[in-house]
Order: sequence, then structure tokens, then C-alpha cells
Amino acid sequence: MNYEVKDFSVDVIQASHNKPVLVDFWAEWCGPCRVLVPVLERLAANNNGEWSLIKINSDEHPELSAKYGIRSIPAVKLFHKGEVVNEFVGALPEPAIKEWLKKNIPSKFQDMLAHAEALLSSGNENEASRIFNDVLIHDSGNITVKIHLARIYLFEDTEKAIQLIAGIEETSDAQTH
Repeated sequence: MNYEVKDFSVDVIQASHNKPVLVDFWAEWCGPCRVLVPVLERLAANNNGEWSLIKINSDEHPELSAKYGIRSIPAVKLFHKGEVVNEFVGALPEPAIKEWLKKNIPSKFQDMLAHAEALLSSGNENEASRIFNDVLIHDSGNITVKIHLARIYLFEDTEKAIQLIAGIEETSDAQTH
């Protein structure tokens, strides 16, 4: 698979509105870059389409390196909705990169959650509940969704509310998605 940038505004900025884009700034002469590239390519090939990878040769695209403040390579920046949302510098080991990705790749349900939360705030519990349940079907471990639904069900179906939140504290790596 070719991960080289063709048109930054299309390959990164526009594409990041559909799913996160990981951008690797590198150069052929950079030893740590040669270590990092195969790790990123392997992770990109096995990420189930959650994010895409674009590689930018800093020597061939000095304007992009300057625009994004690249002072040391390899430099990896995560773009979401057209903006850099996080970054790291250097050739991290694969487990560290996996953990970084896990913490920083936005949930594909983020926009749905934001919409449902806005509906809930405006008092439209029925529509919010429908969206939360849709997300829960696809992301059954999403604690934020479970808590919102439990609040909605608390007075109308207490048992269902308790079932939703049962075990949340017991999960040692409990985190919202």
C-alpha cells in the first residue's frame, strides 16, 4: 500500500473529516525513521479502517514541515477534522505507539455522542436515548453511553439502569471511548 502524500489538502485535511489521519514526517537519511515506518505501516494495515496513514518526506516537502513546526524527525501528528489533535516525536516502540493510538484516536461515534448529549441537554430524552442505544450496539463497552442511558432509565426502568452501570467500577481499565 502506498502511504505517500499526493495532495496534502485532500489526503490529510479533507480525509481527516471522515476518519483520523496519522501523518509521519520522515526522511530517507533518518535512522529512527527507518525503524518507525514499518511499525506504522503494519499498524495502519491492521487497524480495521479506524484511521489512515500518510507519510511525508520532509526533504521533499519542506513547506509542510515548516508549516507544522517539524524540528526533529520522525515526527508523527494525528489529524482529526482538519486539525492536529496530538503528536509524538521519535521512534517509539510498537506497544507504546499502540497505547498512544488507543488514547488518541477519536471514537468513530464521537459526533453521534455529541449530538445525543445536545439532545439530552435540550430535554429530548427519547431521541437521545435512540442514538445512545445505536452507539451501544456497535461500541458495547462505551462507559459514557452507559452512564447517559442509565440516567435516562433511572426513574422509568431502574433495573435496566442498574444493569447498564453494573461492573463499570470493576473494570480496571475502564475508560470512555
